[in-house]
Amino acid sequence: MRSIGIGTKTGSWGEIRAGALLALFLAGMPAQAQHSVFSELDKSIKAPAAVAKYGPDLFGDKINLYNGGLSFTQTDVSLPGNSRIPVSVGRYISAGSDLLDGRAFGYWDLDIPSLYGVFAANITAGWVTVNGGTDRCTSFGPPKAMVYQGANFSAEDYWQGSFLHIPGAGDQRLLRRSSGNTKMPAGGANYPVVTSQQWNFSCLPSLANGTGSGEGFLGISPDGTKYRFDHMVSYQEHNVASALGGSSALLAASATSGAASDPKPGTPAPPAVPNAGAEAELTRKHFKILPTLITDRYGNTVTYTYSAARPGNVSSISSSDGLTLTFTYGEASYPHLITAVSDGTRTWTYSYYSNGVVRSLDKVTLPDGSQWQLAGIAPLLAGVQYLATGSCTAPAVVSTGSLAGSMTHPSGAQATFTLTPTTHGRALVQQDCRTNADGMQWQRVPQYFYTNALTTKSLSGPGLSTLSWSYDYGPVNASLSNCTGNCETTRPTADGTGGAPCAAPAPGTNLGCRVCPIRNSGA
Repeated sequence: MRSIGIGTKTGSWGEIRAGALLALFLAGMPAQAQHSVFSELDKSIKAPAAVAKYGPDLFGDKINLYNGGLSFTQTDVSLPGNSRIPVSVGRYISAGSDLLDGRAFGYWDLDIPSLYGVFAANITAGWVTVNGGTDRCTSFGPPKAMVYQGANFSAEDYWQGSFLHIPGAGDQRLLRRSSGNTKMPAGGANYPVVTSQQWNFSCLPSLANGTGSGEGFLGISPDGTKYRFDHMVSYQEHNVASALGGSSALLAASATSGAASDPKPGTPAPPAVPNAGAEAELTRKHFKILPTLITDRYGNTVTYTYSAARPGNVSSISSSDGLTLTFTYGEASYPHLITAVSDGTRTWTYSYYSNGVVRSLDKVTLPDGSQWQLAGIAPLLAGVQYLATGSCTAPAVVSTGSLAGSMTHPSGAQATFTLTPTTHGRALVQQDCRTNADGMQWQRVPQYFYTNALTTKSLSGPGLSTLSWSYDYGPVNASLSNCTGNCETTRPTADGTGGAPCAAPAPGTNLGCRVCPIRNSGA
C-alpha cells in the first residue's frame, strides 16, 4: 500500500464555506468488458475506515484513501423526528458502477440499510452456504463451489464476500464469529455473524413478504439499534468467465458438462481439461437483504414497506412518530425507477435519460424548483480496462486513458472529477498462486489491484473562485511473503516519518483492514 498525498489545493477553507453559502443564497458508457476471475479480485479489497472527504461536501463526494475510489452520496429529503433513526431518501453511486440491471435511480441506488453479496444465479435460493443450504445466517460463510458448463468455479472465483451497507457509515464485511470472540449483546441469543466495527447478527427463521426461502438476519449496531433484515431482492450481475477445466482453487468436484452440480466432499480436484482458450461463464446475481423494521433502544421504530408486485420497490418509509415518505415509480417500461418522492406536502421529482444498458439519472428537481444536474458523471462509471492480465508476480497492464465527469449542484456550483487507471500494491502478501486451464495466473490474496483512482477535483460556481485538488498515489510497493533482498515492507506513517511494518492479512481474513497507517500530506 502506498501513501496518498494531496499535491495541490487552491483556495482556503473560509473561501470554500463562504462561497458555497453565497452560491446557495443566490441561488455514453463504454462497451461492457468481460469479467474474469482475475478482474474480480479487486472487489475483495475494501477499506471503510479509509474514506475521507476533502473540501466542501455539498456534492457528497468521498474518496477512499486505500484505493482512490470515488463515490457520491446525496440526501434529497430528511424528515426530523423524535429518534435518530433516519426517515430520509438518499442516493449513492460509486465510480466504476458498470451495472447490467438498473437500481431505484438508474445507476444510482436508494441509500437505505442492506446486506449484500454476489452469488450464482442458477441456484434458486441465491444466497446460499457452502453446502448449498439457506441457513445463510446460522452457517454463515462462502457459497458452495460448483462445476458449470464444464468449468470449475470455487466460491472465491465468483463471490468476493458479503457486506453490510449503512448510509453514512460505509460498507463493512460480514464475518463469521470466531470461537474466541465472546463479546456479544446480552439476552442469551446466538450471534454467529459480526463485523469489525462491532455489529452483531442473530438469525431470523424466515424471510418476509415471500421474497425467498431460508433465514434472515437481525443486526444490532454498537448503539443498540436493531435492524430486521428479512426482505431479499436480486439484480442481474456480470457473468464471470473461467477456462474450461476451471480455476486451480482446490474444488471437491467432478468435472461435468452442462448444469451446475454439487461437489462430493472429500474427493480430489479434477485435472485440468486440455481445452486452452475455451471458456465457460457463470451467471450471477447481486442479492440484497433489505430491512423491514428498525428499532432503537428506546422503542422508536421506522418501517419499510415494499411493493407486492415488485419486491425491489420501496413503497413507503414511516416512523412511529407519524413521519412518512411515499414513492412513485416510473413508466411501464421502467417500473423500477423512482420518479417522485413526497412527504405529504412537498414533492421531489426525478428524470432520466437513456445511457446504454441502464436508464441513468439526469435531473433531480427539488420542491423549490432548483435542480441537481447529474448526466455529466456518466464517463466516471466505466470500469478499469485491462490490456493484458498479470501473473502471480507481475502486475496487469491497464489502460492509461483518464476519465473526466462533472455535475451541477442546485446552488449552481459545478464540480469536475478526473479518474486515472492506477495499479496499487500490498506488501508481504502470502504467496498463494492460482492457475487455470487457460494458463491465467493470479494471487488468491492479491498483491496488486487496480482502480480508476481520483487524481483531480475542481469546484467552481457563483461567488466562488476555482478551487482544485490533486491526488498522488506514489510507488506501488508490492511484495510477497517469500520475498528476499530488496523487498517492499514499509510505507510512511501518519506523520510521514516512515518505518511502520506493512503486514498483509492472512488468507480468508478481512481484506478490508487497513493494516498500516496512511500518510496524509498537504494543507
